[in-house]
Amino acid sequence: MRRLRRSRLVPLALWLTTRTLASVAPALAGHPATLLWFVPWQRRRPRADAWTPVTRHHRLTVDGHHVDVHEAGTGPTVLLVHGWATDAGTWRSMSDALVADGWRVLAVDLPAHGRTPGLRTDAPAQAVVIRGLLERYAVRAVVAHSLGSLATAMAVAGGPTELRRVVLLAPAVRLETALRRFLVELRLPAGVARSLGHRIERRFGTDVWTDVATDRNLADSDLPGLVVHDEEDRRAPLDEARSLVAAWPGADLVVTRGLGHNRLLADPDVVTQVVQHLDGARGDQTGSPVVVRSRRP
Repeated sequence: MRRLRRSRLVPLALWLTTRTLASVAPALAGHPATLLWFVPWQRRRPRADAWTPVTRHHRLTVDGHHVDVHEAGTGPTVLLVHGWATDAGTWRSMSDALVADGWRVLAVDLPAHGRTPGLRTDAPAQAVVIRGLLERYAVRAVVAHSLGSLATAMAVAGGPTELRRVVLLAPAVRLETALRRFLVELRLPAGVARSLGHRIERRFGTDVWTDVATDRNLADSDLPGLVVHDEEDRRAPLDEARSLVAAWPGADLVVTRGLGHNRLLADPDVVTQVVQHLDGARGDQTGSPVVVRSRRP
């Protein structure tokens, strides 16, 4: 399965099939489009081996899901949640800084990502895994990127845990926005959108668009949060990040420029602000929200 999801030919064949069916039988185009949507096609091999030389690897079963977790450092636990079609290796710079600051870092390969087995996955399944890890390791803080924010917010909304701080980097806020971006990037017509949307609703229910919504799940949360978003992010709209912070009383927003969707993960200034924000989660104290200013080079 891991080799299949790194294939270049299979997603190309699915895309061509979807485009062809869209012009002659739009309803049927939803089937190959569903495979394009639910499979995190990853062209690179898992990069967690290069994450840090002191990483410890664990294969765990979390609520029936087999997942790989990469651990480094000692101290209170922070969980790192990657985005779609990436893996724990995206956290190299962040994990090094957190370990140096006295944290035990856990970076998960979500279902069907990285070393973790599987072919298809979705935000609700990922939320189950994240929730299980929060509870098993008494996680004090969580940092999530991109579409990983959707699943993280669902997990956090599941009820009280030991969690004290949340950081969302370039967060995806609305599932329907992610779906629109998916269709634009693959140049798929509106008919495919309707067919795929109906299939998503049949699988998760018609409330899926509100159930899988970062702003809804964190609305009125008393957890101190930090949201970092770039002005030039072409994958996740800055306006939605602003709406998220408006709905989340304990959250602060940092707006960067020139980092796009992924480069902020390794940006030294962003990493420093994340570490400073998470310092409030140490010990038994909840701390107060860290007030930060927008960075505009």
